[in-house]
Amino acid sequence: LAGPAPLWVTLLLAGAVLAYDGGLKQTLLGPLAMGLCRALNWLLGLAVVPLGGLVWLLAAPVLFYTMAVTVLASAETRDGDRAAVFGAALLLATSALAVLALHLTGLLTDPIALALAAVAAGLVLRRLARLAGPPGGGPSAIAVRGAVGLLLLGMIPLDALLLAGAGQWPAAGA
Repeated sequence: LAGPAPLWVTLLLAGAVLAYDGGLKQTLLGPLAMGLCRALNWLLGLAVVPLGGLVWLLAAPVLFYTMAVTVLASAETRDGDRAAVFGAALLLATSALAVLALHLTGLLTDPIALALAAVAAGLVLRRLARLAGPPGGGPSAIAVRGAVGLLLLGMIPLDALLLAGAGQWPAAGA
């Protein structure tokens, strides 16, 4: 009833899930595959309305954020993996820049949501900086697991901030 777009997004999502579970999970492409799964899932909700032009870019912050969580989660079972923390921080910063880019393109227009997103990005990046620890040290696996849990919960406010940025405050609040 909604046209071919939801079907195509569903097929792409199914392909991404099969690729991730079929072997990409344990490779360097694992975070990208998981990010695509989450971004395509997010776009599936948008696909029921006509989408054109740059609207597909609305899922970019979700893609990079999910990649960050996946990179950090790779260090949940070993102590001292600063590279995973720095990789996650870089991807989280990229997610924040994607939100800013969406505002600059006019896809997101609410300045309050942009300000809230900037505060949230700062808080999360500060948490990761503390997690990395002083030079020569590194995070414990327990601390990484706690940060991953926090980032997983952070997906909810990210979704809400993207909705609010598009002026959909009631939906964002829900």
